[in-house]
Amino acid sequence: MNFDLDKNNSLIDTSVLPNDIFTCIDDDFSIVKTFAGDSEVNILRIQLINSAKKLLNTTDVFAFFRIESEETDTVKAESCLKSKTGQYIIKFGIQIGLSYLIKLLQQKLKKELVLKENNEIQHKYISNEFIDKHPLLKSLIKWYQQNDSEDNNKSNRFLTTFIDNLVFNLNNNNNNNISHRLIARWGRNTNEAASLLNVHMFQSISTEDDPTNFPKPFLLSAYGVDNTFAAIDILRRWMYIFESCLDKGVRIVGFSTDADNKYLSAMRLASNFFASLPNFKLQKHEHAFKIDIPNDWTWFFLSRNQLFLFFQDPVHIVTKWRNRLLSSTADLYIGNDKISMAHIEQLINNNHYTKLDHGLTKSDIQPKDRQNYNSCIKLISDDVINLLNDSRGTNGTVVYLTLLKMIVKAYIDKSTSIHERIKSAWCVVFVCRLWWSSLEKKSALKSSKISQTINERKNKINKYFITRPAYISVEMNAHNSLYLVLLVKQRHLPKQTLINLHLFNSQPCESLFRDARSLSSTFSTVVNFTVKDFIRRSQKLSILNQFRYNQLEKDLSFPIHHKHKREHLLPSSHQLDEIDALDIQQLILNAYEQALNLVKHSKLLDTLNEHKINCLDDLGNYIFNVLNTNSRMINYSFRTENNTSEEFGLDEENDDNDVVDYASDQLIDEIPFDPQNENVSDDDESILNSTKSDFNGMRIVDNINPALRQSYFKVKINNNIKYLHKQSACWLQSNQMKKLSSDRLSRVMQQTSDHNY
Repeated sequence: MNFDLDKNNSLIDTSVLPNDIFTCIDDDFSIVKTFAGDSEVNILRIQLINSAKKLLNTTDVFAFFRIESEETDTVKAESCLKSKTGQYIIKFGIQIGLSYLIKLLQQKLKKELVLKENNEIQHKYISNEFIDKHPLLKSLIKWYQQNDSEDNNKSNRFLTTFIDNLVFNLNNNNNNNISHRLIARWGRNTNEAASLLNVHMFQSISTEDDPTNFPKPFLLSAYGVDNTFAAIDILRRWMYIFESCLDKGVRIVGFSTDADNKYLSAMRLASNFFASLPNFKLQKHEHAFKIDIPNDWTWFFLSRNQLFLFFQDPVHIVTKWRNRLLSSTADLYIGNDKISMAHIEQLINNNHYTKLDHGLTKSDIQPKDRQNYNSCIKLISDDVINLLNDSRGTNGTVVYLTLLKMIVKAYIDKSTSIHERIKSAWCVVFVCRLWWSSLEKKSALKSSKISQTINERKNKINKYFITRPAYISVEMNAHNSLYLVLLVKQRHLPKQTLINLHLFNSQPCESLFRDARSLSSTFSTVVNFTVKDFIRRSQKLSILNQFRYNQLEKDLSFPIHHKHKREHLLPSSHQLDEIDALDIQQLILNAYEQALNLVKHSKLLDTLNEHKINCLDDLGNYIFNVLNTNSRMINYSFRTENNTSEEFGLDEENDDNDVVDYASDQLIDEIPFDPQNENVSDDDESILNSTKSDFNGMRIVDNINPALRQSYFKVKINNNIKYLHKQSACWLQSNQMKKLSSDRLSRVMQQTSDHNY
């Protein structure tokens, strides 16, 4: 059935075919139907000839008619004429249609081959006009000509290879394209940018002659980072700083950071706190601390030998606890008692109480302001806790806020004595251990009844508990604070180290950032700056602090804001003499008893007693096994993998960031006034009721200076005449605190969606 195609090409127009005719698959045979017909479609479909390449490679498209098959009978009947002798003759129109389509495809293929050949010939030669249009190309050609003529390929080998590699990769797959990530020496990227600033502040211990005179922290180093480093890189940085200071005769006691997960992992690896570095033995360092720990301290998990100590910044821990309370995904329960911010919200909305009673606003329970430390201080006030105690179903929230208050007392409050710090810190730890143990036991009991994977069980536990970084931070801070006390008791460190315990944090770094940013002009909206600019600002701050320190010897005088004039009570130096008689074991037992009293109402202890966790040793052994099984970290890195010396030689830069201040400032300050009588009509008095009789921290006084009469309202509080400052009155009438966020990354961003224009 072969037939000759028409050799006349004058009537063939290949432009009617799509440009991708040789790459597409025509499963619906739309092109065949357009240029041939329905019968031709059936002939090609039954042979699965659905592309131009298949059609052109088919010798005879009608050869299948010779096959006697029931499947071809329908197509034969439609496309052929059956003679009286039984032969099938293909209809002439079908032959013409397929012949035209094949000829059309052949002409299209021929033109594409000619066009491709012409393009290849054209690309072999570059015209002068083309070179003149591209100055960079012209410069490269001149450079290559000069490079070849001077026979200096060896001296420019790197540049030549670099350019060749760059051009070669322009035609490669985007996944393998290095033209946008130019690999330079040491594996660094030439387009690498340090978007973050890392600083190290140095806080020295006070002298023995004047232990309560704390030296000011100063800047040790500042450099840019891109947040691609790992925990082992942080540890190498610390080792470089530690050994460099040793060469200068300075022994670093420890490091403190802002509770970031990477830094927390580095601390655990260095402390061997349920983590290990098989190839990096810090505990065997010749300058490592070595203390004696009784063998019966089953509740103490830190190793005897430590090269340096670590503290997670307590201000960040406090804000993490607050954020967990505000979290919409958490469903906190301690035993049968629910922990909820709804209890505090009900307190704020209760018309029976005023802000004089609790001092809270709706802004204090705003989850968007994640770094609002001042709201944490207001939430843990005695007024709030006492009012919650008087409410029903709020026991869990009271325990949670009490733990938060103990964290502040143990690590932030300057006036806390040494034994109170230890007791408060370990009471928080024991409550967390009791809490977590009960959740583990309950979860294990439920998972045995229903099919539940380990990850599902862990996620369920995490929903009812504080975040894992927050818990590990509390554990590490308590262990390191007690380790520090033992170092002093065993004469490895001076006693004045314990007076400085509240300074063992990363807040000097935060303060330095705030001071550097405050040097911007009044009308400047720029909140970020380069490393070079930061170093320049730090130098200005250093000069300013030097002037302030020597102001008594100079003619310059620096006024001090009245808020900064308040002196917080500090433990007197004679209390340090009591450290030798401090009974650590008894303090821990007292902390454990206090923890039991806090949770006894929640029926949490009943669950633990059922599983034979009845005492401090049982609890310590159980938590140790759980942490050792579920939280063990192992890092096989070597210390010498990276050159940390060169890294520090740089000259320039939700689920749960930065804080406003690292001491708790009162919301409103009280100003003392001389008692004077004032002629004010009783008709102008406003009547207020409060459950409190003492208003410390608020500008509510019994008598005022007549010269300041215009600044006060005369009010009746609980039928007693008081004078309320107008600023305090504004605060009393407001439901929210209108101020910028404490988060320095968002504090200058204005949300226009809240305004109507």
